Amino acid sequence: MWYSINEEKSRLLYFFPRAEKRYVSSFFEIENNGKYNIETLPPILSKYKRGKNITNKVVVYFSPYSNDLNSYIKILELIKKYNEYKFHIYTDLNFQEYRKYTNLIFNKIGNKFKDDLYDCNFIISTSGHQLISEAINMEIPLYLLSLNTFEQNYNSFIVEKYALGKKAIYFSVKEMDNFISNITVYRNNMKNYKKNYWRESWDKVLFSKLEKEFGIQKK
Repeated sequence: MWYSINEEKSRLLYFFPRAEKRYVSSFFEIENNGKYNIETLPPILSKYKRGKNITNKVVVYFSPYSNDLNSYIKILELIKKYNEYKFHIYTDLNFQEYRKYTNLIFNKIGNKFKDDLYDCNFIISTSGHQLISEAINMEIPLYLLSLNTFEQNYNSFIVEKYALGKKAIYFSVKEMDNFISNITVYRNNMKNYKKNYWRESWDKVLFSKLEKEFGIQKK
């Protein structure tokens, strides 16, 4: 499957055809954006707290915005083999046949999710922008599967580019073991990534730019 960044830009221009300046909140800087007068802001983050890391606790998130269960089943088939971990799986789907495994703990998507992010060791998830942003901010390494969209595949590309985690390709024990062996590396890279790119909050950066360029001050 080929993904076109031009198609993605066309969709954005459909909703915002005319603008003197466009500000985009993103966990990565957008390159070659001068043509569209785009400036990148740090991501908008929730006020999640991070506690002491529990090494055998893993959060798994399956996006409800996909009807393709194949990748989710591949993940479940993989993680059921890791009895030394407890996988806290957030999904609105049933997966009844996997509920017999004691290391797989199923939860409905809801407020409890942030409580498990508090102290988990790593995350297995679809490649949505918001959760990736929160994970980087909390320094939680990512093992990602991508839905069939440009955005999700590009998000996972950026995560791998900066060694913040791994995109699932083979869904194999070898691939997972390799990811787990590099958890500390990914976590340290997240720490450095934030220092280089997220020096200040998105709103502070935005209002600094608005004041400088348009004379708009925050009240």
